[in-house]
Amino acid sequence: MKIVFLDAKSIGDDIDLSGFDQLGEVVKYGFSTPEEAGERTKDADVVIINKVQINEQTIGRADHLKLVCVTATGTNNLDKEYLAERQIEWRNVAGYSTETVAQHTFALLFYLLEKLNYYDQYVKSEKYIGDTIFTHFSNVFHDLNGMTWGIVGLGNIGDAYRGTRHNAGFHFVDEVADKYAARFQTDRKFFGEVAKARIGGAEVILLKPSTLMNLSGKSVAAVSTFHKISPSEILVAHDELDLLPGTVRLKISGGSAGHNGLKSIVSCLGSSDFARLRIGIGHPRDRQLQIPVADYVLSRPPKEDLELISSAIEKALACIDEIVDGDFSRAMSALNEKTDSRK
Repeated sequence: MKIVFLDAKSIGDDIDLSGFDQLGEVVKYGFSTPEEAGERTKDADVVIINKVQINEQTIGRADHLKLVCVTATGTNNLDKEYLAERQIEWRNVAGYSTETVAQHTFALLFYLLEKLNYYDQYVKSEKYIGDTIFTHFSNVFHDLNGMTWGIVGLGNIGDAYRGTRHNAGFHFVDEVADKYAARFQTDRKFFGEVAKARIGGAEVILLKPSTLMNLSGKSVAAVSTFHKISPSEILVAHDELDLLPGTVRLKISGGSAGHNGLKSIVSCLGSSDFARLRIGIGHPRDRQLQIPVADYVLSRPPKEDLELISSAIEKALACIDEIVDGDFSRAMSALNEKTDSRK
């Protein structure tokens, strides 16, 4: 078996990779351009990457390739449709560095909340020292205590979509509402169904957009503007193809990873600095299903998967107090622990 590392330098020099030598022939490259990757992978059985793009250009001549491994959690550099067409498996690191990620997330939360970049630049520009009263109120920030949170569940309204995989976000906020005896009511100015709950010491707005999934941002932005909820005080619960049923992850900010609901929210808020509760629904390949992803997410899961998704939502619900209280470290430690739900 031939194992090829295409960008070993990108994971650092302090990681011992000698264990791979026991599995077969190992070839390591510090970095590979797309052109170099195409040549270097042609005889590979397994390709291991971190940042390199995996697509027809980089593995098109790899006739023996059986597995692509990503030394990270994110998989946006994989052309998954092409891999499925070639029947090439892929795996990523589903959970690692939990404490480190939680620490970094907490640092970013306060960095954004207190607008530290703005004030750092303001002081360095010497505008502050040139101010006769040594004050500046142009960009205000607020205490965490007493803030209003927004919890958004993504999905599609209507009986036709009820219980589908794509409505996992709706399922979560429905459970939150039940736990805190909150009732959803349609509010046209918010383009969705809204409920209010008291969680810990904070008032929380629960939202189910009644727009189509791809237009969810319109509803989220309306609630955010009216209630003066900043992106850092918003939690969006959504279905996640890259996580198996039974798995749930908490993530602070980031990209949309191809999720159209998240794309819309980022566009309408003008910011990606909101928390995401990623509820695993699995990918068609996990069940060897030869159906388009769009049809898969809009279908109802079998009983076994539904039970796993429900258990993940229960696990997330148990951490909602910590999330609203700003104790992301504890919530992420509980939710982001590595689990094996591929059985």
